[in-house]
Amino acid sequence: MYVVINMMSIKAEEKGLILLLDSVEPTHRKLISDPYRIKQVLVNLIGNAIKFSSEGYVIVKVSTRADESDNINVEFSVTDNGIGISQVQQKKLFKPFIQANGSITRDFGGTGLGLSISKQLVTLLGGDIGVSSVPEQGSTFTFNIFAKYNRDTSLKPINNPFKNKLVLIFIDDLLTANIMQKHCESWAAEVVRINTHQALAEQPNSSYPDAVIIDNHLVVNETQQWLMRYQAENGTLLLIMDRDELGVAVPEHALCKHMIAPVLPLQLIEAYTKTINVNTAPSDEKLANASLASATNDKKYTVLVVDDNQINRIVAEGLLEELPVTVHTANNGQEAITFLNNIEHRNQLHMVLMDGQMPVLDGYKATELIRRGEAGELMADVTIIAMTADAMEGDREACLKVGMDDFISKPIDKGAFLHKVMYWLEQSELEVSSLS
Repeated sequence: MYVVINMMSIKAEEKGLILLLDSVEPTHRKLISDPYRIKQVLVNLIGNAIKFSSEGYVIVKVSTRADESDNINVEFSVTDNGIGISQVQQKKLFKPFIQANGSITRDFGGTGLGLSISKQLVTLLGGDIGVSSVPEQGSTFTFNIFAKYNRDTSLKPINNPFKNKLVLIFIDDLLTANIMQKHCESWAAEVVRINTHQALAEQPNSSYPDAVIIDNHLVVNETQQWLMRYQAENGTLLLIMDRDELGVAVPEHALCKHMIAPVLPLQLIEAYTKTINVNTAPSDEKLANASLASATNDKKYTVLVVDDNQINRIVAEGLLEELPVTVHTANNGQEAITFLNNIEHRNQLHMVLMDGQMPVLDGYKATELIRRGEAGELMADVTIIAMTADAMEGDREACLKVGMDDFISKPIDKGAFLHKVMYWLEQSELEVSSLS
């Protein structure tokens, strides 16, 4: 679920859309189902919502409920404010090669086959799929599947660091702020919403919040001055940044964590947990290096670097030495697939850094094969980041089209490389824990 949202948020950003996840309502979180098929359906529905929307939001919502036979009904919805669909056209949607309107193919491309496949996948999972829509206002596609509750007592419960905490939220997008507030309050936090710089600057110094969640671009002038005083009192700052945002208002350290939008619930929990697990009164030098120092003490992730150029492999290995990473290498896509086929447990490999152009089997074709399960079903969803020397707009689209999660441009910028790799490693860890 979380990997899907992160992957599709890139496509949403390219069209100026905001992709949001509302997962406040699920009361059952340890479930057994088929995550690969669920991911296929979500990718198709979110992809369509993005394709047929020119502005606004795409909102993914999930909820659960149990029936008398101990089955868990999981319901997903994908809502957009795109072109909409008439009642007559809705009846044709889930038939192969049918689109609501013939002009849609001319304007947006595609044949409608994805919805037919989605219906088949949902049916295989014991559920159903439907749509409600108003032309020129938008659509909501809803599907449900049935899952079993995982009663394995060895599974660790999700940590809740927000319980009984005072959280201040300063986010300029109203809907994003609303969903953030809903999640925090569902974790038993007390939430204060701030809408202006002046309102933040006027917050009393005598009762600082336990955590401040704020957009990076809002940290200016008096807001920045207030945050400096707040951080001097060991306050926790959770800074939300756009994926390609350049200026960082507050450098990351033990009590300040950066989060890439859209911020997902487990990301928020993970970021806040890291800040409250550190000594709250370290020296300035320790503050600056705490995150990296603690990370490198424990090689908790494994990365496969795939590149036919030996120098590129050596450079990537050298950079990854600064992260808690064990590195393996392969010379081409075929070697990578062979390596992945030998993986026996999901947590044995967390990421593939994949070059695009390689002999024998290039990175694009290799990724397609991996996503189809040719490298084993266990690794079909492994995080794959392209490392390409010519990351123009078309190259980004090509990477996403074959199933890559993100890309890094060559020549490699060290800071951007380490930040992006660590971000996706943490997402892969959250995805594994959410499926367990």
